[in-house]
Amino acid sequence: MQQPKEIKFIKEVAKYFMDFLETDFHKRSAPKRSISFRNDKNYLVGINLKKYDKFTKTIWNVINNKFDNEIIKTISKGVYYTNIPKDFLDLILLKSDQITEENLKELYQKIDESINA
Repeated sequence: MQQPKEIKFIKEVAKYFMDFLETDFHKRSAPKRSISFRNDKNYLVGINLKKYDKFTKTIWNVINNKFDNEIIKTISKGVYYTNIPKDFLDLILLKSDQITEENLKELYQKIDESINA
């Protein structure tokens, strides 16, 4: 004999609260939340805006004003930036000097193969 839907629902609710009471209200901790800027393949999927103070304030202004078009229009290109550290620029120059013509030919060939595949 089948039970009415109401009885099944009441049993499920009772089980839920029974489980909740059995945990003694303390055994479960709040879920841990963290912000990750990289995915499982180590690809960059987010940008840490802490180093862009002025931009962060502007973005929060846009959000708080429900993405008003007039406020969005005030965000212009080239205004918000940060300086690249000199050591990093030096590393880029060092590595770019190590690129040979043969490396470039291999790269072009791989790109060509990829496009024509």
